[in-house]
Amino acid sequence: MEVDFSIKHKADRFREILESLLKNYQPQYYAVVVSNILNDVFNKREQFGRYPPHFLLHSIQSNCVYYRSNRSQELSEKKLQKILNHYRQYFDPVAMHFLEKDDGLTPFFINMFRQQFFLQWGHGSNSLGRMIMLFNLGKYPKSKAFFVKRYGMSFDQWLLTGSAIHAYISKKKQQTISPLYYFNSDEKIVPDSVIDSFFEINSILSTEIKNYHEKIEEKVGQSHSLFYDTYLQGVFVEKPILQLNEIEYLVVHKELFLRKITEGIFDICKKELPSDFGVEFGENFERYIEKLLLNFIPKTKVFKENQLRQYTSEKICDFMVVFEDYIYLIESKGVEYSAHIASENAMKQDNSTRKISTGFEQLYSVKEMINSGTFASLIGESEHKKIIASVITYKQIIAANTDWYYEKNIVPSLKKINSEKVESFQYRPQILSIIELELLLKYCNDTNKSYLDVFKERLEDNNHVLMGEWYNFFKLKTDGIPFLANTFKDYFDKLLSSVSLKDNYIIETI
Repeated sequence: MEVDFSIKHKADRFREILESLLKNYQPQYYAVVVSNILNDVFNKREQFGRYPPHFLLHSIQSNCVYYRSNRSQELSEKKLQKILNHYRQYFDPVAMHFLEKDDGLTPFFINMFRQQFFLQWGHGSNSLGRMIMLFNLGKYPKSKAFFVKRYGMSFDQWLLTGSAIHAYISKKKQQTISPLYYFNSDEKIVPDSVIDSFFEINSILSTEIKNYHEKIEEKVGQSHSLFYDTYLQGVFVEKPILQLNEIEYLVVHKELFLRKITEGIFDICKKELPSDFGVEFGENFERYIEKLLLNFIPKTKVFKENQLRQYTSEKICDFMVVFEDYIYLIESKGVEYSAHIASENAMKQDNSTRKISTGFEQLYSVKEMINSGTFASLIGESEHKKIIASVITYKQIIAANTDWYYEKNIVPSLKKINSEKVESFQYRPQILSIIELELLLKYCNDTNKSYLDVFKERLEDNNHVLMGEWYNFFKLKTDGIPFLANTFKDYFDKLLSSVSLKDNYIIETI
């Protein structure tokens, strides 16, 4: 983003006024009050206008950065609304930058979704079951050894500790907790050293948040940090627990904490053991997708990479699902969008963009071989069949299926093929997060619709094509997937021998 001094002045003024509004409240008090509202609003969407969750969360972090130790005012409803009105009235540089461009609407929405939707996403039995299948039941010889050595706990103990804390705070309106509760308990689910380590990994002192903020600023640059200030997802995504004093801690937002339980192993190992973990996770992610497919689709219709490899040395995808009149190709890429900001250049340069583009090349390669009869002895004559395709990512890539995202990010990253070859698919290959693949499989199972019909319905309806994500398309009475919920419960049955512990930690967590 180019520096416009008039815009920079507005951004500076926004910070100056925000500091003047927040510096008077002790973080130990402000955070508890605002966190209570944040967690309450999560289940009352009609209150989002009065208490925007992303502004509430940002204000807690900013209060920790700006607080002056000689101040100690009480926070009233009127004063809180004055703070929130300051956010509402700020026409920020990101909006100004993108909305003044002819093609800026989509990247603006991408930033807005990243700013807001991650706080509105719920994590339940599907997320916990997926976490267990991917990590606790997966094969990670190097990553597990690293985790035990570095943090003094196993993947099992990470899940047990996180679930126990989540169960405890679920019973309380105020999300405060002390490790002493577990140290003094007669029933030990994990050693005290694991409790200590878990809190150390996932918590932060209010006095440390300014330093955290400065490190992010160094990574993205001062101008970007200033302009994207309210769009940075912030410290509580990585550290969802705020340490209030020596013995008391606040879970700032319950859903962010549950997200950390389910995704924390991935985030930590990806950052600290990138090469070895990347290989191990990729294999387990593909294995998980196979189990997911076979839970909904007969095994005779699902062909894996090793079966396809017997017929070619060219690029192939992970799964080919063959139906009577169409074929569904799937390539897994266990990636996330990892940049701190969503500028045009950051999106283009992000590793997820390169991986997805490679996935498109693999899907096209398989499509061409199907049409030339390469796999005829395996799947039968299929030249007449329609072909749909997906790249499956681990985390959500916002607006990845829009024309803007495809033309600005995917096309420039294609190496082996050009965009015309991608467009030879009846429908452009769709980028789905693993959550969206789960929902797609359940939706087709519940409605008895074919995957081809759903692609047609989703991609030929102008109401969904512009910005609608796949997860907004599915209308399900319940999105719970039984085999994931059962995986979670069965796994805990084996880990916990005490019935009372099961009652306390399993039922309340789900």
